[in-house]
Amino acid sequence: MADNITTKKTGKRSEPKTTDEHSSGIGYYMFITAILLIVSMMAFVVFYLFFLKDKNLTEEEFMQMYSYEASIPREIEEIDFYKGPFAGSEIYQAQKAYEEGKYRLAINFYDNALLQFPNRHDLMLYKALAHVGLGEEEIAQPLLMQIIEDPALSLYAPRALWYSALLHLHENEIEPCRQKLYRLLEAPTATKEDKNKANKLLMRMHANFD
Repeated sequence: MADNITTKKTGKRSEPKTTDEHSSGIGYYMFITAILLIVSMMAFVVFYLFFLKDKNLTEEEFMQMYSYEASIPREIEEIDFYKGPFAGSEIYQAQKAYEEGKYRLAINFYDNALLQFPNRHDLMLYKALAHVGLGEEEIAQPLLMQIIEDPALSLYAPRALWYSALLHLHENEIEPCRQKLYRLLEAPTATKEDKNKANKLLMRMHANFD
């Protein structure tokens, strides 16, 4: 009798445990399913924003988005601005003329400054951009290439690659543009912002030209 009673009690105690394990298993799978759904939705949103959203751009809209007016800086970036003691400095005068849109005058000042500082990539970059402002892309491209091909691999190389790619794009040279963007992605001095910008243009080019 004692043995039978013990067996029955043990059986009754095991039932709730089985139910709890079953419920726990269902909850776990529901949790995993919910996480997968959220991740899938986020991936779709990112894909849409960076790819599908621009698929219906016309060629005119695309080129306008990357026009010189939209892409070439009209002001000297803060990190590049001359902070020397002399307002009469060639560099200061070049930057002042650049920001005033006096590109020919800016180029003259940049030329003089580069005689003193021939390895200053910031001066080369804005001199090239001043030529772009004058519509002289054939002069700007070799200047940008000097920065790009310099073994020193300065912080200005990614920016030179970006503007060089835009020059190719405006000449409808799609493959050379792509190659410059790929080089930008691999540049050791490229920032996260540089790479994001290059990736976005590559995806838009794929959507509009392929």
